[in-house]
Amino acid sequence: MDYVLIKNGQVVGDDEVVEADLLIGSNKIVAIGNGLERPEPETPVIDAGGKFLLPGAIDTSIAFGELCTVESDIQKRFNQAEIMGGTTALIETMMPGYSLDATSELINRRNKKFFVVPDYSFHLALQGWEGITAKDIDYCYSHEGITSFFLRWPVLDSFNQSKLDEILQVIAYFDLVVVLEMQQPEIMEHRFSNWDEEYKESIDEHLRQFRYIIKKIVKFGCRLSLLGVSFQEQMEVIEEYRESGLISAEIVFPFNIGGQDRYEINEDSIFSGFSLSNRLSLIKTNYFWELLQDPHFFIARPLINLSGEGIVKTSQVNNRPDEFFLLKNFLSVIYTAGVVEGKISISEFASIVSGRQAKIFGLYPKKGTLKVGSDADIVVWDPDFERNLYCNFPVGMESESKSVKLRGRPDFVFVRGNMVYDGENFTKEGCCGHFVYRSPV
Repeated sequence: MDYVLIKNGQVVGDDEVVEADLLIGSNKIVAIGNGLERPEPETPVIDAGGKFLLPGAIDTSIAFGELCTVESDIQKRFNQAEIMGGTTALIETMMPGYSLDATSELINRRNKKFFVVPDYSFHLALQGWEGITAKDIDYCYSHEGITSFFLRWPVLDSFNQSKLDEILQVIAYFDLVVVLEMQQPEIMEHRFSNWDEEYKESIDEHLRQFRYIIKKIVKFGCRLSLLGVSFQEQMEVIEEYRESGLISAEIVFPFNIGGQDRYEINEDSIFSGFSLSNRLSLIKTNYFWELLQDPHFFIARPLINLSGEGIVKTSQVNNRPDEFFLLKNFLSVIYTAGVVEGKISISEFASIVSGRQAKIFGLYPKKGTLKVGSDADIVVWDPDFERNLYCNFPVGMESESKSVKLRGRPDFVFVRGNMVYDGENFTKEGCCGHFVYRSPV
């Protein structure tokens, strides 16, 4: 068995932090305790004194299937960005591909060797397939370990409502999850002479449709997870149904690093294609951190561009800005803004980037925690590391624009016991992610 012994680390658990040694055996955590010894003379030892041991982060809304269509250099840089950002597991929304049969496409994707280092699974889309039925949902869960199903809204009239009701009944019966990715409001067909009225009507219609689909899903007793919640107005609708205990949400944390002005609401931002975004309000800082005290809420990973368009560098300097720059530094941003600024504890930090996603989407305790028997997806986190990078938070989240120097970074990253990053270099680049079967917690 291949062992690695990590000594003297601060092991971040679900509710506490303890100083202990951690032993990796093959792809699992085999022991946690004080005074652990090498099981074999050649066992590598890492001294993690003064550093945290965290479960690897989980990305729940990435489109990594696009990697199959881009050049190998982009694939390599994507993998490096995910690993530098402490990510050890991905969940992608699986839309119709070569086959319009959901079950056969899932089997094909599951057996395919994707160009990703982290382990992976799928949210199965409910629309676009030929005749998807409740029986298909049953099969995908019972035989393929799929616990989350993606529903695009507004639900088109062509999606038979009685069929949707039947599918929702099966999802509720197995305690699975319906996933909705937030759509940004767009201007409807021009019907008013006054544009202010047009804007208001379009936003009101957007929120009505949003309220309708939430009410429908909650009525069936399904668990619902919302991806990419950005605005206060969307949260006000969510709050109406929050007491049901069925809703979880991935909240966008607006930030930019250095000169990257990507999360402002203006013509240069990620919202630039949505003309109504400047009529909405970003979630305020205090409310953002208040929401994260609830285990149903977690933080969205940064949006990235897998097409390779935009900033592309050929430099071998890993931290040089490129299209994955925000992804590389994401954990450092959350650690700095949250833990260093006293908004959250280190245990809560681990929870909002890993543990909650694992529990919501059926990966726990295989992923999202450091326990004996869990996969050895481990980030050795240096809390004192400083870099000459500043994270900026736009007006909207703060009463005034704020800039803070980034702290913390991964010193080592392990994926299923394979050390894939040592703080400077990437190793075992041939290591490919494995498909993960999931089940409700």
